[in-house]
Amino acid sequence: KRSAMAAFSIVPPGFFAANEALNVLPNVTLSQLISDAQKLIKKEIESIPKASYRDLNGVTDKALNNAINACLHILRELGSPDTKLKDKKTVKALLERETDLSESVCETFAKFVTKKSDAVEEAKGIMGVGKLVDVKWKLGMGVSSNSCTTLMSPFVSLVLSVAEKNRGVRHHSFELTVQEFHDFRQTFKNMAVE
Repeated sequence: KRSAMAAFSIVPPGFFAANEALNVLPNVTLSQLISDAQKLIKKEIESIPKASYRDLNGVTDKALNNAINACLHILRELGSPDTKLKDKKTVKALLERETDLSESVCETFAKFVTKKSDAVEEAKGIMGVGKLVDVKWKLGMGVSSNSCTTLMSPFVSLVLSVAEKNRGVRHHSFELTVQEFHDFRQTFKNMAVE
């Protein structure tokens, strides 16, 4: 048997025996087990539905429990901030070196673990708001509109210049009422303090 994983803290009892149970699971079943384990870790479900795994040939209840515990342990350790594994190749190599998991099982774990990292990086790119580099504002007076011929309402016109990754500086312009501008200013002031 191999020793405890260098990247992992302490392996649970039955971990290496559970490797054998994970190795005999069909890939579809293993993928479902990993998905259920990830949902459990994220607290999306309260427990892994063991009934859906009971009909597996040659897998006892004890082996199933060990497999679930091993799966949870692997996902928690590979997902911890201390374990900085980002790409499939690195995750797969670590699991192949430090466990008795088959190559295909290591590949399946690597796919699930790095899918999260890929999604996080993609979300950062999509959700990233960039860096505020300039704010220009001017006070104006609305004198009329389609619905009101004598509006006489003050407003603040803003242009925010934002440096966005891979897009350069983009300019976003909008108008606010004076009260909305005060709220906007207060929000920025509070953010600067934090």
